[in-house]
Amino acid sequence: MARTAWLAAIAVTCGVLLAGCVTVPTSGHVQSVNVMQGGTGGGQSYLQPIPVPPGHAWSPQQIVSGFLAANASFADGHAVAREYLTSSASRTWHPGWAVTVFGQSPSIVTPVRGSPYTGKTAATTVVEVSGPVQGDVSNSGQYAISPQGQAASPQRFQLVRQDGEWRISSLPGVVLLTEADFVHVYQPRNIYFFDPAMQVLLPDPVYVPQEATSADLVTQLLKVMLAVPSGWLLNAAQTAFPPGTRLLNVSLDGGTVIVNLTGPVAGATDRALGQMSAQLLWTLVGSSSDVPSIQSVELEVNGTPRTLPGSGGPVQQIGSYGSYVPSAPAHASFYYADSRGAVRSLSGTAQANAPQGAPVRGQAGTGQVPLTQIAVSPSGHYVAGIGPGGGLYTASLVKSAMLALRAGGPFTSLSWDTHDNLWAVGNGQVWLVPASSGAPIPVTTMLAPGQRVTALKVAPDGVRCAMLVTGSGVSQLMLAAIVHSGSQPFIGKPVPISSQSGHFIALTWYDADHVIVLSRPSGNPVLDEVAINGGKTLVPVPAQDGTVSITADGSSNPLVAGLAGGQMATLASLGGLWSGVVGVGRAPAYPG
Repeated sequence: MARTAWLAAIAVTCGVLLAGCVTVPTSGHVQSVNVMQGGTGGGQSYLQPIPVPPGHAWSPQQIVSGFLAANASFADGHAVAREYLTSSASRTWHPGWAVTVFGQSPSIVTPVRGSPYTGKTAATTVVEVSGPVQGDVSNSGQYAISPQGQAASPQRFQLVRQDGEWRISSLPGVVLLTEADFVHVYQPRNIYFFDPAMQVLLPDPVYVPQEATSADLVTQLLKVMLAVPSGWLLNAAQTAFPPGTRLLNVSLDGGTVIVNLTGPVAGATDRALGQMSAQLLWTLVGSSSDVPSIQSVELEVNGTPRTLPGSGGPVQQIGSYGSYVPSAPAHASFYYADSRGAVRSLSGTAQANAPQGAPVRGQAGTGQVPLTQIAVSPSGHYVAGIGPGGGLYTASLVKSAMLALRAGGPFTSLSWDTHDNLWAVGNGQVWLVPASSGAPIPVTTMLAPGQRVTALKVAPDGVRCAMLVTGSGVSQLMLAAIVHSGSQPFIGKPVPISSQSGHFIALTWYDADHVIVLSRPSGNPVLDEVAINGGKTLVPVPAQDGTVSITADGSSNPLVAGLAGGQMATLASLGGLWSGVVGVGRAPAYPG
């Protein structure tokens, strides 16, 4: 996952803090530390700010400014930051992982004397902190992007004099950080939950403090896993841990984390215990982190290790649960429409020998109904296409299968899920089209008034979907979950996965944690990789001239672009160079 380099750190210097309005120093001096403490081995070194305690006779603004800078250190429960608080405020301040992230250093202002916030005596005052907010991290680690340029309500700090020194007596319940500090002291990870059928694991991206010890990190992640999924995954995912299951303790033995549970889990079947192990392993071992210090998990129930059939012991490895997370096969074939509108398939390894590809079976491969945009189901059993007049056509990929007009147009986006259901977008409306038969079903989307979906792609897990949403003249990239309520599906509340908006026209899933978006801000194509955790800016990808569509299927397969004029090009890796595909083709699409 793309990471922002720490280019510099700014020392907390008392003398530059001015009366009236001052800015928050980004951090203190820096030192290199190991992320995972406690002798677990592995670990990850990174630069950490050294917090500075309050100085003698500091003004209220200086105290608040120094406190905010010390917030960037999570060591020993924000020990240095607590030196800026009264003893009673320190006892009640438990921010956890919750953070408000400012896009730039906020301003710090002491209300003028006589305002309703200055207190009743000269020994009391209030300092306000305000500025543009980039996003908020919940106590469970979920990052929510704020609308671009939005300024939060001023955060108020009440201060009192103690022995001639100002100290904070009342403060917000969350940590306040600049974006520069946030990307240095927090790391992205995934917490995994199951789909409703308990067949596939879904990553819920979160941010956790870099300074968290292994035991503290595992404990907090487990607390989230034991609960019902919330946020954008609400009603679309579930945990394998039975309701009422409690965590007794977590211990570490080298690279193995030992998780001791109690409660209803004592009656769980071996299959259910295996699903819990899969959820634990993918969260603790397979999650997004640079150098994971945990390689295996041992599950205990009421202090007794549980050994699953065929495992050979209580210690579980992630390799036993690889099938729970879908991954793209290497050298996968992609499909495209030729100059006659016939659907063909082309293997990434066969381009040199068969540059024209092979026509698919059935009428879709003949061009009798010319298709301008196509999609093939992950199973390879069905094809969909946009035909004359923008109408929606589907067919089985078997000999003699005929293309059937399922709905009139115009349609603009097609995507299959793992259940062979087609998701199509037409005139801003999302439709679910069963592969075999039946009329398209309109799908409710929980968008704000005035917003419309222009493109939608379902993730390989079949539950998450990435969307381009227009409103107020710009496009926004959003993530949502597909929820089935009886026979009526709907798309849950979407969340932005990039603070940037623009002229997005197409998107594709690159892997489980990233999407690629295509935009044309000034007529020239621009490609960007976007992490779905929401906390990163767009990462540029070299764009081929004339790109009008894009498709991807994991990092082991080339990115394929459809070009203006009916040509195609491939990109073997995101940092490489484009190579042309001999022959004519348009609207390339990997299955899905």
